[in-house]
Amino acid sequence: MSMIKPSDLPAPDAVIDYGGGCIGPLMFHYLTEGEDWTAVCQQEGFEWLLVTLSDDFERQQYRPLLEAYENGDIDEVLRGWEPSAQGDGWKLVSKGDTEDGPTAIFIRPTQDASAIKAQSSPPDTK
Repeated sequence: MSMIKPSDLPAPDAVIDYGGGCIGPLMFHYLTEGEDWTAVCQQEGFEWLLVTLSDDFERQQYRPLLEAYENGDIDEVLRGWEPSAQGDGWKLVSKGDTEDGPTAIFIRPTQDASAIKAQSSPPDTK
């Protein structure tokens, strides 16, 4: 049986590339519908922010992407959209199509990451 040590696990904010412009954070990969994203982020020491393509509508370069989305070309939209968040420390960890249209999720640490890891990691047994 192949085993991974806790020290070898990727960070919860590691980003998974699902292809077609879709990305997502490792900490959300196994969530089921209805799970509380805020609670998961808080447990891992992060806060999160949702941004939609329509939030970026005022940025002139994204108007063609809105037209492409209306024409059903979501892959083009997700590859071409570079969402942004107001404020410092935000990291883009998710981008995809939802019932609300193209959305992005940003996270940033809320407390010292090493303190959180120490609280939540099992002891490393050799």
